[in-house]
Amino acid sequence: LAKISCRPKPRPTLTAAAVKMPDVIATAVAAEPAHKVVQLETIYSDADAPDISKVTVWVNDEGMRREEAASDSLYNPGVISVDNLDTLSRYNPTTKIFNRSPRGIINIVDQPPYTKNLLEKSLFGEISDDTVDGKPAIRLDGRPEDDPLRNDVPTDLTVWLDAESHRFIKSEKLVRPEIGPPYRVSTRVLAYDPPADAGRF
Repeated sequence: LAKISCRPKPRPTLTAAAVKMPDVIATAVAAEPAHKVVQLETIYSDADAPDISKVTVWVNDEGMRREEAASDSLYNPGVISVDNLDTLSRYNPTTKIFNRSPRGIINIVDQPPYTKNLLEKSLFGEISDDTVDGKPAIRLDGRPEDDPLRNDVPTDLTVWLDAESHRFIKSEKLVRPEIGPPYRVSTRVLAYDPPADAGRF
Protein backbone atom coordinates (compact mmCIF):
# COMPACT_ATOMS: atom_id res chain seq x y z
CA LEU A 1 0.00 0.00 0.00
CA ALA A 2 1.16 3.49 -0.76
CA LYS A 3 2.07 5.58 2.24
CA ILE A 4 -0.35 8.44 2.79
CA SER A 5 1.04 11.63 4.25
CA CYS A 6 -1.10 13.20 6.96
CA ARG A 7 0.81 16.46 6.98
CA PRO A 8 -1.36 19.41 5.94
CA LYS A 9 -0.34 21.15 2.75
CA PRO A 10 1.13 24.59 3.40
CA ARG A 11 -1.23 27.39 2.46
CA PRO A 12 0.30 29.42 -0.37
CA THR A 13 1.00 33.06 0.35
CA LEU A 14 0.01 33.93 -3.22
CA THR A 15 -2.91 32.05 -4.75
CA ALA A 16 -2.56 30.71 -8.28
CA ALA A 17 -5.34 33.06 -9.37
CA ALA A 18 -3.37 36.05 -8.09
CA VAL A 19 -1.11 35.71 -11.13
CA LYS A 20 -4.07 37.21 -13.00
CA MET A 21 -4.13 40.26 -10.70
CA PRO A 22 -2.56 42.79 -13.12
CA ASP A 23 -5.04 41.85 -15.86
CA VAL A 24 -8.01 41.99 -13.47
CA ILE A 25 -6.96 45.43 -12.21
CA ALA A 26 -6.36 46.71 -15.75
CA THR A 27 -9.82 45.48 -16.82
CA ALA A 28 -11.47 47.12 -13.78
CA VAL A 29 -9.66 50.41 -14.47
CA ALA A 30 -10.80 50.31 -18.11
CA ALA A 31 -14.39 49.58 -17.02
CA GLU A 32 -14.59 52.69 -14.82
CA PRO A 33 -16.77 55.43 -16.35
CA ALA A 34 -14.99 58.67 -17.17
CA HIS A 35 -15.82 61.19 -14.44
CA LYS A 36 -14.56 64.33 -12.71
CA VAL A 37 -16.47 63.85 -9.45
CA VAL A 38 -17.25 60.72 -7.46
CA GLN A 39 -19.91 60.51 -4.75
CA LEU A 40 -19.19 57.87 -2.11
CA GLU A 41 -20.89 56.49 0.97
CA THR A 42 -18.57 55.43 3.77
CA ILE A 43 -19.76 53.58 6.88
CA TYR A 44 -17.61 53.19 10.00
CA SER A 45 -18.59 50.31 12.29
CA ASP A 46 -17.29 47.94 14.93
CA ALA A 47 -18.58 44.84 16.69
CA ASP A 48 -20.71 46.88 19.11
CA ALA A 49 -21.94 49.65 16.81
CA PRO A 50 -22.92 48.88 13.20
CA ASP A 51 -23.24 52.58 12.38
CA ILE A 52 -20.61 54.57 14.27
CA SER A 53 -20.78 57.01 11.41
CA LYS A 54 -22.29 57.09 7.93
CA VAL A 55 -20.68 59.74 5.73
CA THR A 56 -21.51 60.86 2.20
CA VAL A 57 -18.38 62.10 0.44
CA TRP A 58 -17.93 64.05 -2.79
CA VAL A 59 -14.42 64.30 -4.24
CA ASN A 60 -13.28 65.88 -7.49
CA ASP A 61 -10.17 65.24 -9.56
CA GLU A 62 -8.45 68.32 -8.10
CA GLY A 63 -8.76 66.97 -4.56
CA MET A 64 -11.64 69.18 -3.38
CA ARG A 65 -13.74 67.26 -0.91
CA ARG A 66 -17.08 67.54 0.91
CA GLU A 67 -18.17 65.21 3.71
CA GLU A 68 -21.63 65.10 5.30
CA ALA A 69 -22.20 62.81 8.28
CA ALA A 70 -25.70 61.35 8.60
CA SER A 71 -27.85 62.89 11.32
CA ASP A 72 -28.26 59.50 13.02
CA SER A 73 -24.52 58.76 13.20
CA LEU A 74 -23.22 58.02 16.70
CA TYR A 75 -20.08 60.06 16.02
CA ASN A 76 -20.28 63.66 14.74
CA PRO A 77 -23.94 63.47 13.64
CA GLY A 78 -24.75 65.96 10.88
CA VAL A 79 -21.25 67.43 10.73
CA ILE A 80 -20.30 68.96 7.37
CA SER A 81 -16.68 69.40 6.27
CA VAL A 82 -15.55 71.10 3.06
CA ASP A 83 -11.98 71.15 1.75
CA ASN A 84 -11.69 73.58 -1.17
CA LEU A 85 -7.88 73.27 -1.48
CA ASP A 86 -7.37 76.58 0.35
CA THR A 87 -9.11 75.95 3.65
CA LEU A 88 -10.96 73.24 5.54
CA SER A 89 -14.34 74.45 6.81
CA ARG A 90 -16.34 72.46 9.36
CA TYR A 91 -19.80 72.98 10.83
CA ASN A 92 -21.23 70.99 13.73
CA PRO A 93 -25.03 71.42 13.95
CA THR A 94 -25.12 69.93 17.46
CA THR A 95 -22.80 72.53 18.96
CA LYS A 96 -23.59 75.24 16.34
CA ILE A 97 -19.83 75.72 15.97
CA PHE A 98 -18.25 76.67 12.64
CA ASN A 99 -14.50 76.77 12.20
CA ARG A 100 -12.05 77.20 9.37
CA SER A 101 -8.43 76.07 9.30
CA PRO A 102 -5.57 75.55 6.85
CA ARG A 103 -6.24 72.62 4.56
CA GLY A 104 -4.88 69.15 5.22
CA ILE A 105 -3.43 66.41 3.03
CA ILE A 106 -5.24 65.42 -0.17
CA ASN A 107 -6.50 61.86 -0.02
CA ILE A 108 -5.33 60.70 -3.45
CA VAL A 109 -6.98 57.28 -3.19
CA ASP A 110 -10.56 58.49 -3.45
CA GLN A 111 -10.02 61.20 -6.08
CA PRO A 112 -11.24 60.45 -9.60
CA PRO A 113 -10.52 58.25 -11.39
CA TYR A 114 -11.69 56.44 -8.26
CA THR A 115 -11.28 52.77 -9.20
CA LYS A 116 -7.89 53.41 -10.82
CA ASN A 117 -6.55 55.17 -7.73
CA LEU A 118 -8.01 52.65 -5.31
CA LEU A 119 -6.70 49.57 -7.12
CA GLU A 120 -3.37 50.84 -8.43
CA LYS A 121 -2.42 52.52 -5.15
CA SER A 122 -3.14 49.41 -3.07
CA LEU A 123 -1.35 46.08 -2.84
CA PHE A 124 -3.32 42.86 -3.38
CA GLY A 125 -2.09 39.33 -2.79
CA GLU A 126 -5.17 37.16 -3.28
CA ILE A 127 -8.05 36.96 -5.73
CA SER A 128 -11.10 34.72 -5.38
CA ASP A 129 -14.69 34.21 -6.54
CA ASP A 130 -17.40 35.60 -4.27
CA THR A 131 -20.96 36.90 -4.36
CA VAL A 132 -22.37 40.32 -3.49
CA ASP A 133 -26.13 40.67 -3.11
CA GLY A 134 -26.49 37.25 -4.72
CA LYS A 135 -24.52 38.20 -7.84
CA PRO A 136 -21.12 36.78 -8.87
CA ALA A 137 -18.20 38.97 -7.84
CA ILE A 138 -14.42 39.01 -7.90
CA ARG A 139 -12.84 39.51 -4.49
CA LEU A 140 -9.40 41.11 -4.10
CA ASP A 141 -7.67 40.93 -0.70
CA GLY A 142 -4.64 42.97 0.31
CA ARG A 143 -3.79 46.19 2.05
CA PRO A 144 -3.88 49.94 1.44
CA GLU A 145 -0.54 51.11 0.18
CA ASP A 146 -0.19 54.67 -1.12
CA ASP A 147 -2.92 56.50 0.82
CA PRO A 148 -1.31 59.73 2.15
CA LEU A 149 -3.74 59.70 5.10
CA ARG A 150 -2.73 56.17 6.11
CA ASN A 151 -0.89 56.33 9.44
CA ASP A 152 0.66 52.86 9.46
CA VAL A 153 -2.11 51.27 11.51
CA PRO A 154 -2.41 47.59 10.47
CA THR A 155 -5.21 47.48 7.91
CA ASP A 156 -6.66 44.77 5.68
CA LEU A 157 -8.34 45.87 2.44
CA THR A 158 -10.93 43.91 0.47
CA VAL A 159 -12.39 45.10 -2.84
CA TRP A 160 -15.27 43.49 -4.72
CA LEU A 161 -15.73 43.84 -8.48
CA ASP A 162 -18.68 42.72 -10.58
CA ALA A 163 -17.63 39.39 -12.11
CA GLU A 164 -19.06 40.22 -15.54
CA SER A 165 -18.32 43.91 -16.01
CA HIS A 166 -15.36 44.23 -13.59
CA ARG A 167 -16.97 47.46 -12.30
CA PHE A 168 -16.19 48.38 -8.70
CA ILE A 169 -18.92 47.32 -6.25
CA LYS A 170 -17.58 48.05 -2.78
CA SER A 171 -14.52 48.02 -0.56
CA GLU A 172 -13.94 47.28 3.08
CA LYS A 173 -11.02 48.11 5.34
CA LEU A 174 -10.47 46.34 8.65
CA VAL A 175 -8.41 48.67 10.82
CA ARG A 176 -6.67 47.33 13.93
CA PRO A 177 -5.43 50.27 16.01
CA GLU A 178 -3.05 49.78 18.94
CA ILE A 179 -5.62 51.33 21.28
CA GLY A 180 -9.31 50.46 21.02
CA PRO A 181 -11.20 47.73 19.19
CA PRO A 182 -10.84 46.95 15.47
CA TYR A 183 -13.29 48.79 13.22
CA ARG A 184 -14.48 48.50 9.63
CA VAL A 185 -14.66 51.19 6.97
CA SER A 186 -17.04 50.16 4.17
CA THR A 187 -17.24 52.25 1.00
CA ARG A 188 -19.40 52.14 -2.11
CA VAL A 189 -19.90 54.48 -5.06
CA LEU A 190 -23.24 56.31 -5.02
CA ALA A 191 -22.68 58.14 -8.30
CA TYR A 192 -20.11 59.09 -10.89
CA ASP A 193 -20.52 62.76 -11.82
CA PRO A 194 -23.62 63.46 -9.68
CA PRO A 195 -25.65 66.59 -10.60
CA ALA A 196 -23.46 69.68 -10.40
CA ASP A 197 -23.76 71.88 -7.31
CA ALA A 198 -21.96 75.23 -7.28
CA GLY A 199 -21.91 75.22 -3.48
CA ARG A 200 -20.59 71.69 -3.05
CA PHE A 201 -16.94 72.61 -2.54
